[in-house]
Amino acid sequence: MNHRANIHGGNIYQAQEQYGVGIDQVLDYGANINPLGIPRSLQAVITDNMNILT
Repeated sequence: MNHRANIHGGNIYQAQEQYGVGIDQVLDYGANINPLGIPRSLQAVITDNMNILT
């Protein structure tokens, strides 16, 4: 039985090498990083509905 490795997240260094681009040209969206945080509108919806989330 052949098993493939379970890889989670992006490997920015492998992508950089594979596509021959600089590391500053690779964006890793797998990390789920947003420097702006969640929108205020979403924050308000979550706060207003906290009672149904718990």
